[in-house]
Amino acid sequence: MAQGESTPIQSPQDAACRTEARNRVFSTPDPKGLGLYAIGRQIYFACMKRAQPGTRGRERARAS
Repeated sequence: MAQGESTPIQSPQDAACRTEARNRVFSTPDPKGLGLYAIGRQIYFACMKRAQPGTRGRERARAS
């Protein structure tokens, strides 16, 4: 069992991103030879970043 699979699912976004990583890990190119685990982590964290609500616009508005 992979390390990520042993941790409990924290949210619906977490579950969706785990599924996305699991579905895409074998079809994603690996030109750097990172390995399946590293590719899966990249897919998962990119998905989680997309799933988070954007706060940059509000931070910039306050800073101006």
